[in-house]
Amino acid sequence: MYRRARELHRDVHFDLVHQVTIAGFREPGYLWKLGIPFVWGPVGGTQNYPWRFLPRAGVAGAIREGGRGLLNVLEFRFSPRVRAATRRAAAILAANSTARRDFENVHGRSTCIMPATGSEAPADKTPPAAPPHASLRILWCGELGHHKALHLLIDALAGLPETVSYELRVVGSGPLERRWKRRAARAGIAARCTCRAGLSTAKSCVSTNGPTSSPSRA
Repeated sequence: MYRRARELHRDVHFDLVHQVTIAGFREPGYLWKLGIPFVWGPVGGTQNYPWRFLPRAGVAGAIREGGRGLLNVLEFRFSPRVRAATRRAAAILAANSTARRDFENVHGRSTCIMPATGSEAPADKTPPAAPPHASLRILWCGELGHHKALHLLIDALAGLPETVSYELRVVGSGPLERRWKRRAARAGIAARCTCRAGLSTAKSCVSTNGPTSSPSRA
């Protein structure tokens, strides 16, 4: 891509270049080499799995997320490409407040926040009012893997008083689906949980749910 951009720049003479890729900091590209103002972002991926929660992830999850966290710290600080892109960028758009803090603390760069995710505006911007004493409907969407940390939400809900009425709707699939279903059963909340897969299911749930929960590190 950089070679093609360089060829186009010779013909068109761009005034500015904006690097838009996946939101992770590991791939800043090479467009900062064009010698014109370079905008990078939204960029994130600096957040790590909290160390105090690693024991709850199981042995495999703790090893995987602990190793990723260590590599994350080293690469964000010492990767030549990340350091060069950060130094040459005219503006950096942080995907979240954690990325903004990390760029300021590690590289001394101020950033603006530009979320890397979003959703279409609902046709009716006024959500329907819930009937009195209705159950709280909680929506969780994502891959059922260690990094999404659904088990933290299950444990938190298990600690609620019995008088709290709620329903957890999980939309997604992944390698930990059966493990987390067993965890919900052991916690005594399986009857309050449903698990489905598919984008269409997620879209239909959004309009009928209350809060969404995302304990994910990314």
